[in-house]
Amino acid sequence: MPSFADRLRAAHQNRFVGREGELDAFEHAIDADVPPFAVLYIHGPGGVGKTALTQEMQFRCADRSVSVCAVDARNVEPTPQAAEKAIEEAGLDLSVDPSAPDSMEVLFVDTFEAWTPLYEWFRSNLIPRLPASLIVVLSGRTPPPASWRSDLGLEPLLKIQPLRNLPRRLGERYLDRRGIEGDVRERILGFSHGHPLALSLAADAVAQGADANFDPIDSPDLVGTLVRRFLERVPSDRHRQALEACALVRVCSEPLLSTLLKGTDDGGSSMGYATGNGTPERLIGAHDLFTWLRQLSFIETSSEGIFPHDIVRTAIAADLRWRDHDRFDRLQQRARTHYLDALDDATSTQTVGTDAGNEAQGILTDYLYLFRHNPVVRPFFQRLRNEWNARTPPVRDAATSEDRGPLRKMVAQNENEASAECFEHWWNHDASTVHVFRDDNTTPAGFLMQIDLSAVTEKDRDADPAVEAACSFLETDAPLRKGEIASHFRFWMARDSYQDISPVQSLISAYRVRYYLSTPGLAYTFIPAAKPEQWELLFAYGDMHRVSAADFSVGDDAYAVFGHDWRVVPPQAWLDRLADRDLSPAMPEPASASPTMIVLSRSDFDDAVKEAFKAHARPEAMHDNPLLRSRLIAEATGLDASADERIEALRTRLDEAAYSLDSDPKTAKYYRAVRATYLNPQPTQERAAEHLNLAFSTYRRYLKRGIQHVADLLWRDEVGDRGEND
Repeated sequence: MPSFADRLRAAHQNRFVGREGELDAFEHAIDADVPPFAVLYIHGPGGVGKTALTQEMQFRCADRSVSVCAVDARNVEPTPQAAEKAIEEAGLDLSVDPSAPDSMEVLFVDTFEAWTPLYEWFRSNLIPRLPASLIVVLSGRTPPPASWRSDLGLEPLLKIQPLRNLPRRLGERYLDRRGIEGDVRERILGFSHGHPLALSLAADAVAQGADANFDPIDSPDLVGTLVRRFLERVPSDRHRQALEACALVRVCSEPLLSTLLKGTDDGGSSMGYATGNGTPERLIGAHDLFTWLRQLSFIETSSEGIFPHDIVRTAIAADLRWRDHDRFDRLQQRARTHYLDALDDATSTQTVGTDAGNEAQGILTDYLYLFRHNPVVRPFFQRLRNEWNARTPPVRDAATSEDRGPLRKMVAQNENEASAECFEHWWNHDASTVHVFRDDNTTPAGFLMQIDLSAVTEKDRDADPAVEAACSFLETDAPLRKGEIASHFRFWMARDSYQDISPVQSLISAYRVRYYLSTPGLAYTFIPAAKPEQWELLFAYGDMHRVSAADFSVGDDAYAVFGHDWRVVPPQAWLDRLADRDLSPAMPEPASASPTMIVLSRSDFDDAVKEAFKAHARPEAMHDNPLLRSRLIAEATGLDASADERIEALRTRLDEAAYSLDSDPKTAKYYRAVRATYLNPQPTQERAAEHLNLAFSTYRRYLKRGIQHVADLLWRDEVGDRGEND
């Protein structure tokens, strides 16, 4: 019985056609005593068959017992250290004497364009150190740079091999092997123009039962057009959703696919009904969908999972974003939540170790991949990836009594002695929480201390200028209501790099996001920065605005403060805003933003309700009422509603709240007083009392209580139906 490897090779060779000239030249080189070239550089556009060709070359090496070392550059950081490590892990010993005689070996590096920053290092540093018996095969989308072709030592040993689309006869041969004949074959050949991936996609579409009525289309986006055609022919909407989910993440595993598909048109389960022509067929789960994805010709496999060919990924993501913006956002949000949860688990002290650190590094890479197109996040992403590669990732832990000295020293060294005294004040304080990020030897590599500002005293405020400034700002500009909390991320630093980008800072940022999304009653958060210019663009992207009134100084050092009012832009609206910025990745302005909502204290809210009732019969008089910018009205109309729409919504809310009093015999008399005064008003309050057959003092008492009851009802809606009165 043939081995699984034999079956894989047979399947590959059944689908592989052409490239005889390239293969003949390669075989001649590995058979020769002195190969005619030392570096074979294959280049061509995405989907033209570079990976399939190098795979066939590896099979030819196996036939001759020639050792093969294969590296996919897209999975390796573009640094010399990471590249050398990957090559050695693939089986090539870089420590041997290059001139020592040895048997033939071949080093394959696929997706070589991912190592663009290493081109010169690869040419001038790595290649001269390689064994003389080695042939290097590089494959990528771009040709070698001019410096390679002008290198007098390398040029005679360099063979550049561009790949083009297949000629018609080879396209016919491929479709013959796929069992596609007649008019269908002609239409596919005309549409694909011999592009190997396009041929493969078209054949898959036919295999899925499509009518394959392809017309030749002169399109610069051939593969994107074909993918959109293919997406219309998947077995069901459920399969389409699985393919879209797979396209949005860096690498998709079966558990991740299950997570991404939860709640997608299936009642909240990762199971769903496969449908054909609108008719339910059978319940299908993530396992079946993952298996189906693996069988698609444009899906590639790695040790971490599966992923679409780059061109297909781009086309599918663009199609989904254009066709169903809301679903695109939901998938992105599910993926972010999944990675944040996984990162928290991987960086807990229960999983300390090299394997856990490597897992955390991979998770963070996956998380930041979701933001890869944003011009603000992209440089942060690239730098952070390099930082993670340079050291063992830290883990998050609760603080212990033994941490007090090292953390105080960390504050004193990175800030000053006065700041260290503030740290001492908050250590073991009921209002503070400390998270420590440890090296693999449990030494603190950094920490985060946050202060619950709703639990501080006047003595605490006197002890720390940062807390005093933040509390004063809250009192004057954003007062807390009963049950609300505000947090100040008072100290956040890495031992060696303070507030600079680092693995510690990435975990601090991830923790803060989880805190924003999971803390009930969170009203405001503050983040101080010693060098605000370093973080202002990233904070602006994250909707953290400058709060100059909360700036402070400790000793000789000044700190700028950024903040976010979670009552103005709640967590879900915040996530939506981030998603919009990913879709329209313009550089944000690092300036304070005018809030679209305002936060009212309870007394100010009650006063606004009274004024709204007074203007109820004259809507034009409501334009300045602060309730129009309250959460109560913004949630009813949306943040972009016009003033007239907000006024109408406010009048409706007043009417509804007042009418609700009429359903209770105890409050019905209050409703009648409100109605006769504001909703269906009498000319004067005296006439209103007469109309209700009440003494004027009784009427005034009923009216006051009616307005207060309405204010109570509306306040509960304003603060999230917690039923709080203060």
